[in-house]
Amino acid sequence: MEQLETAYHEAGHAVLSIVLKFRFENISLRKDNEKDGFLKFHDSQPEPELECTCKRECVYRVREVLERRAQVAVSGPLAEKKFNPKSKWRSHGRDDFKKARQQLNGGFIAVSDQDNKEFLDSYVKYVKAMVTSGLNIYWDSIERVANKLFECKTLSYKEVEDIYNCDRNSRINLPA
Repeated sequence: MEQLETAYHEAGHAVLSIVLKFRFENISLRKDNEKDGFLKFHDSQPEPELECTCKRECVYRVREVLERRAQVAVSGPLAEKKFNPKSKWRSHGRDDFKKARQQLNGGFIAVSDQDNKEFLDSYVKYVKAMVTSGLNIYWDSIERVANKLFECKTLSYKEVEDIYNCDRNSRINLPA
C-alpha cells in the first residue's frame, strides 16, 4: 500500500508540473537515497521568460513563478493525502513543504522575522488550499499516472504528458 501512496505522491508532482509548464525528466518509485520515490527535474531547468516593462511588473512575474514552484512542491503530499487521508503524507511531504516555504519566501522581504513567519504561514495555507482544489480538476490524470507508475516504476515526462493530454481532451470534448 505504501508504494501506491508514493505513486500518488509523485503523480501529484508530475501532473501539476505539466499543468504549470515545468518540464522534468521522469518520475520514479525507485529509491533515491532515503526517499521512496522522486521526480527528477532537468539539471538545467530553464527559467521562464520575464519580459517586463517595469520593475514592479518583474517583481509580480517572479512572484508568480515562485508561487507556481511552491504549488508543484505541495502537490505531491496533498495528492497522497487525497488518495489515503490516513497515509503518512505529512512526514512524506516534510521536504516538499519546506521547499514550498523557501520558494514563497524568495519573493518577499518582510519588516521583521515574526512578520515574515506569520506571512509565510498564511501564504503556505493559501497555496495548499489552491492546490487542494486543483487536485479535484486533475484527479483523473493523477490516478491514471499513479497507477501506471505503480505498474512500471518509472515514467518519462512524455508518458505523463500523454496521459494528461488524453484526459484533458476528454474533459474538453464532453457532451453539453
